[in-house]
This record gives sequence, structure tokens and C-alpha cells, in this order.
Amino acid sequence: MKYELFSRLYGEAQEYIDCDMFVGERGWQEWMDEYNDKGADVGNILISIWDISSKDIKELRTITKLSRAAFSRRYDIPIRTLESWDAGEREATPYLTRLIAFTIWCDCNA
Repeated sequence: MKYELFSRLYGEAQEYIDCDMFVGERGWQEWMDEYNDKGADVGNILISIWDISSKDIKELRTITKLSRAAFSRRYDIPIRTLESWDAGEREATPYLTRLIAFTIWCDCNA
């Protein structure tokens, strides 16, 4: 999945409190044909995007099972910045969270 599509679906998913509503209200969209032809379960794709869209950086790091130091190296984010995000003192910018979520989603759905 290209980032543009993921980003659109991620943004739409953030508008929903309920996963079933998010999935159910998508209807059939043109992009789904490509995944359906490859035998992918479009429903599971949407569920996984909805799930990851609700995560903050600390929760995303937990998904990767990376230590703070390893996560810092992977994404070139200073450790102090990660510490302040983890402690809730600061928040990562939405675009950065979305980009990191995309890379993690791709790794999990490869």
C-alpha cells in the first residue's frame, strides 16, 4: 500500500471510536479491487489501520518491541525526545506519528 492511501485511511480511522463503524462505512472503493485480486482480506487491512491509528509513539514503540535506544536509532529521534513523549510531557507531531505508524504497519503487513 502506498503512503498516500494509508494516510487517507489513517486519517479517516481517527474519526471513529468504533472499528466496526469505520470498516462498515468504507463501502467498496476502487483501491480494494487490487487487494481483493491478490487474495488479501480488505476487512483485516482496514481493521489493522484503525487499530494503529489510535496509537501514540509509546504504543507504536511497544508494537515494534524495540527498546527506546533502538527505536531512537531506527527513526533518528533523540532519546530525550522519546523520553518526554513517553512521559507525556510533550507529544509527537501528528505527521511524524503517522509516518512512523506507516512504517510499522508495512513491516507488520509485509
